[in-house]
Amino acid sequence: MEKENRIIENQNNQSILDKLSAQRNLYSKAKLWRNSRFIVCVLSILVLSVLKAFMTDNREIAIALLFTVFVTLLLGPFFNKQINKKRDLAARIQQLLDIELYGWTWDEMNCGEIPTDDDVYNHKSETIPANLYDWYDKGISEVQDLKTAILLCQRENLRYDSHIRDSFNILCKWIAFFVCVGILVAGVIINRNDLLSIIVFGLIPITPVVRWIQSVDNENSKDKIARERLESLVTKGMEKAMNGKTITEKELVLIQNYMFIHRREGYLVPDMYYSICREDSEARAAYSVKDFLRQYKSRQ
Repeated sequence: MEKENRIIENQNNQSILDKLSAQRNLYSKAKLWRNSRFIVCVLSILVLSVLKAFMTDNREIAIALLFTVFVTLLLGPFFNKQINKKRDLAARIQQLLDIELYGWTWDEMNCGEIPTDDDVYNHKSETIPANLYDWYDKGISEVQDLKTAILLCQRENLRYDSHIRDSFNILCKWIAFFVCVGILVAGVIINRNDLLSIIVFGLIPITPVVRWIQSVDNENSKDKIARERLESLVTKGMEKAMNGKTITEKELVLIQNYMFIHRREGYLVPDMYYSICREDSEARAAYSVKDFLRQYKSRQ
């Protein structure tokens, strides 16, 4: 017997909301570790390098710069371990949330060890934030076929996240570009009569910035492969739904597994940027659901 679509009704169950808040808090903790890595491994070197460019005879700054570079080499792997640990658990709890809502069983082969109740309890919010209620567009309840409803949820998740990540990646590149150009211009102006000084105090300060934007771009590139595959699978599923063809659970599980990879590997966009983009991204997701429903109902 085909299961009934109760996703919208069940999305505000306490168990679902606890998992939603837990994964959100874990991602936030991973971002705090990532921000700490940025301050220690990028910003501190950048600031000290700029100070050294303006105060070339200051021995203390030179020593502090060398010490900071050495410390970043030691702390970098530690920061990365903490970031990956928090992000991995967050992705697994988010996966558990989805399959509970969809009525599936846990896939240990693709997703690793299932999160425990303690994992959720230790990281959930005491009071669930208001913006976590009614996460999926209520229009999804109008779809009678559960598999089509699940596909709509998956597409909503993908569209919401992809738009924010793509815009943030572009913003990071522009910031890195202007910072690097500013440092190089300042280095030329301050040391215009000394080529060696231009190289030392112009190129060296931009090194951590270049490394930072490379790490952002590398993570985004790996994640983009998963998102492009997701987009392809979701589009094919939508075409089948529109044409009245059956969407199999195997197809939906494949989409969900790619979704898990995307969440585990994707670059951690700052919470502040998510807050700024949230309203627009939610409006985009809601519009796509309404547009689908309009076409879907007309073909039934």
